[in-house]
Amino acid sequence: MQKVQLPFPIISLYLAGQASPIRIPLAEQDYLSLEREEDLRQHFQQRFQEAVMKEGEYLFMADYELPEDFELAETTLYFEHPSFEERLDLQAFHLRLPYLRRQQEQGYWLMLPQLGLEGFAAREEDIPQQLKQLVEIDVLRAGRLEYVQGLMPLFWAEKMSLQKGSVDLMAYNLKELAELKEKQENNLLPQAASLLPKAKKQQLWGHASALEELLQLLQQEGQSILLVGPSGVGKSTLLLEAMRKRKAKKPQIWRTTAARLIKELSGESGWQEKLHLLVQELRQAQEILYVEHLLSLFEVGQYSGSDLSMAELVRQYLDRGEIRLIAECTAEELALIESRSPSFLQHFQRLELFAPKGAELSAIVSGKIQQKAKNMGLKISSEAIAEGLRLQLRYQPYSGFPARSIRFLESVLQQQKEQGGKVSRSQVVQAFCQESNMPAFMVDPEIKLDPFALEQFFRKQLFGQDAAIESLRDVLALVKTGLNRPEKPIASLLFAGPTGVGKTELAKLLADYMFGSRERMIRFDMSEFSSPYDVMRLIGTDFNSDGLLSSAVRREPFSVLLFDELEKAHPSFNDLLLQILGEGRLTDSRGQLVNFCSCIIIMTSNVGAAKMQNKRIGWADQLSNMELQQHFEQELQKFFRPEIYNRLDRILPFQPLGQELMLQLVERELALFKEREGLKRRPIVLSCSMALKIRLAQEGYQPKYGARALQRAMRSLLYLPLAEELNKYGPDDRLDVLADYAPKEQRVVFQLKAQSQEFSALIEQLSQGQYMDFASELRYDFHLLKEGQFFIQLERQLEQIRREQAEQEQANAARFLNKGSQLLAEIQQKGEEIDALETEMALCSLGYRSFNRQRHQALKDWEKAFFESKLSLYRLMDQQADQLTLSIYSTPEAFSDLRLPQFIAQACYEEGFQLEMTAILAPKQMEKLEEEVWLDATAYQALEQAELLEEKEENGQNYYKIRLSQYQYLERRLQQLEELDQLDSLGRLFALRLNIQGPGARLFFAHEYGLHALEYDLDKFHYYYLLQGKDQSELPEAPHRMKVRSLSRSPKRKYRLQRIEDSEFQLSKQEVPKEQYFQQLYSIWKQLFRDHIEALMQ
Repeated sequence: MQKVQLPFPIISLYLAGQASPIRIPLAEQDYLSLEREEDLRQHFQQRFQEAVMKEGEYLFMADYELPEDFELAETTLYFEHPSFEERLDLQAFHLRLPYLRRQQEQGYWLMLPQLGLEGFAAREEDIPQQLKQLVEIDVLRAGRLEYVQGLMPLFWAEKMSLQKGSVDLMAYNLKELAELKEKQENNLLPQAASLLPKAKKQQLWGHASALEELLQLLQQEGQSILLVGPSGVGKSTLLLEAMRKRKAKKPQIWRTTAARLIKELSGESGWQEKLHLLVQELRQAQEILYVEHLLSLFEVGQYSGSDLSMAELVRQYLDRGEIRLIAECTAEELALIESRSPSFLQHFQRLELFAPKGAELSAIVSGKIQQKAKNMGLKISSEAIAEGLRLQLRYQPYSGFPARSIRFLESVLQQQKEQGGKVSRSQVVQAFCQESNMPAFMVDPEIKLDPFALEQFFRKQLFGQDAAIESLRDVLALVKTGLNRPEKPIASLLFAGPTGVGKTELAKLLADYMFGSRERMIRFDMSEFSSPYDVMRLIGTDFNSDGLLSSAVRREPFSVLLFDELEKAHPSFNDLLLQILGEGRLTDSRGQLVNFCSCIIIMTSNVGAAKMQNKRIGWADQLSNMELQQHFEQELQKFFRPEIYNRLDRILPFQPLGQELMLQLVERELALFKEREGLKRRPIVLSCSMALKIRLAQEGYQPKYGARALQRAMRSLLYLPLAEELNKYGPDDRLDVLADYAPKEQRVVFQLKAQSQEFSALIEQLSQGQYMDFASELRYDFHLLKEGQFFIQLERQLEQIRREQAEQEQANAARFLNKGSQLLAEIQQKGEEIDALETEMALCSLGYRSFNRQRHQALKDWEKAFFESKLSLYRLMDQQADQLTLSIYSTPEAFSDLRLPQFIAQACYEEGFQLEMTAILAPKQMEKLEEEVWLDATAYQALEQAELLEEKEENGQNYYKIRLSQYQYLERRLQQLEELDQLDSLGRLFALRLNIQGPGARLFFAHEYGLHALEYDLDKFHYYYLLQGKDQSELPEAPHRMKVRSLSRSPKRKYRLQRIEDSEFQLSKQEVPKEQYFQQLYSIWKQLFRDHIEALMQ
């Protein structure tokens, strides 16, 4: 190696009013730093040594070796552009510009470090013109004229200085470079693991003793550490906090997973050889490997013919003291590891973390959430935090605390971030209800439960089971009051009764009532689990298999879990059931905990039903509710183990169906039958006589089989004969069908007659083609959305977040993933719906389905809902979508007519937008800062008043030297527009700023930029100029002196006394009644808003 020196001059740029300069290496002008000169040279030396010298790219040194004899200079440029004539916010200006120059034989080498520009001038007098060209080219190329902020880099440097110096580098010969390259290629550690970062802010609340013990263990050389604790208790966070607090920089910690290790170490030579090399790297560097989920090491590396796992090989290195590990696992995973390899854990010093409880848990969650809220500019009440913690502890006590409650409350904060303000207790309850689909009246203690409405919900859909419904009412009342024991399922119920009496139906209704959908019921037919192996399938037969029960509950944690015909399961299932009913938890074959505390457990049984039916003497001989309850309790106590029976919250007895209920069941089955596809798609009206209904009830009544016998009777007596009769007619024949029962013939007879073809029906058929076209257009619109930039960008971002979640979980990313995934699923569902609707319309057009107006209404409803999905997509992808600042500039005389701001305010009310109004006034007495500037004719004429100092002509253009002033304006918040009349004494009103917030507010008024004219007398107008943008807090230069009328050649819109003229929207000039004036304007805004959304989505 040979030492070489590289000149390294540094430019220091001083911002106005700032003592510390920004330093720029002259050879690397895109690198900005606030560091000291010595630190900046050291960082450059390290980066250059790694990127250039160690790569042998010595020719690059020529690009960095610059002469040091530059001199500092300064010039003033006059900057103008033709576009300034049409701009309100930009005018010609003078620019003071510090620069560097170096005289050479051919001329001058010029540098503008603050802009990263270089140039050349042949003569000294050409330097100002060359610098001006450099700046103009940069401004145009970078698009700096689009916004005023784009010109700020031209002004940011007040002065500049040059410090000379050099950096020392080491050059390598060819042999040394080859050795370096070989060493870098064989370095496995950066590929198989990531360096654990050192956090800057506090990561951990609580666990003070565990933190102190971990810091001591890290100081013990060669000591491996095992962090044991429930998921979410803070094991990883504890390590991050220890890294933040420890003073020593060594040893460094590298984080990895078993999946990453096997991926990066696998190759032609096998993962065993590369693992050996990785261990040697760790030993030579004396660094630590941190493995998440230690149990997974025992399941990777095995293949056909070899049972050797990666953990077994790692144990050998631990035995020899060649590797130092930090790992984590749960208590359940620890038990599995001990059973598989007892000697493996003897190398670790265990540090056990226990989930905090009570006041300690509340303090940890409150501290973390309050800090998060402060960082987001929000507030959250202590009641809201306590409520969020209560709900999580009740329904998901095994999901990991405090992490689970913190993530939930962080998602609530993220939802509130768009609106700002304070998060209340009710908002936390609402967020939990959205997550769980549970009704608010069951979750929120402040909302009363209506027992009568609860009973009616079930009685309307389940007949003849009053005793079961009343028992269920009592159970749900107990759940509502929170008097049942926590850390167990929401309710554990056993439905006892004969087959076919409504046990499964009541379970579905309960799922609908508690979780919003009948599909939230998970059903297991226990006759399928009659052997020990079958029972093991519920939790997984080995580490690599998912359990049927455990995976289903993880997918739907808030659900009704139905074990149907419990007595048919193998007795070993009772051991699993004990864990579920007793503690609301279950450990699967992978050692992972499954939470059942957010489930309602329902078991059905026919035990005792046959004995009860044998005692009955006739249809009318029915047990009372109390007798029924006592009967099933006695029978079930004999059949089930005491520990199972005693863990049931309630036994719900089901009565055998009486004959008096059969007619109600017949009516319900007929109503369901008429909704079947075969009848809906044909123009048929089916009626059934009372005689037929009575006969169906008689045939369908079999106490032994319940309602299932009725379904068989209806199929044989009605459904099959009706199908044979309808097959005699064409699919497009319009028929009135009366089904009756003939006692003498003992069969069902049908009377069919053709429906009258009215003229209206003919007209309806003619319009079906138009509706078919409408459906096709909507489907095409859906596919345009899927091919649009917003939809594609959403899919990419969601995929990226899913990939990165394994490395680091962030509340913001998790919230975006949740909302984005829901929206994506919603849009996909819309696609399925429009495909089905288009198919329906096509079948109607072909005559295979009867057409009705409801189908057309379904298309209109879909179109409206799909637009809402588009709006949701726009709002999700654009964080500023719901915010808009709209400023209206005019004169006090014009503001005496409030119609235009009233139109905007009324539109905000109609759309549900929040509106804040601020009046801006120029005070009569105010301090001002004088400044003399040159303006062109256009800018000069736009001023109402100005002190003219000098006038000149250049290149046929007139320029005016005037004295401008910068003013301190007054701002007053308004509750109502009428308050403007009370501000005359304060000063001259010249602007009204409207801050608008609401769904898509920025696009709703996106078309309003420009000049507006409002007619107050025949052909006499007040003029208003509307500006909008993300930030309007800084007003343009002297806006109170602007001539609003001169800002545009023609108004965007004219609001005449009896009509609206809009050239872009091409409104007709027909008169509009006064009471419809706003509605027409509002319809313009609505249509423009819709057009903007449609254009963005394509």
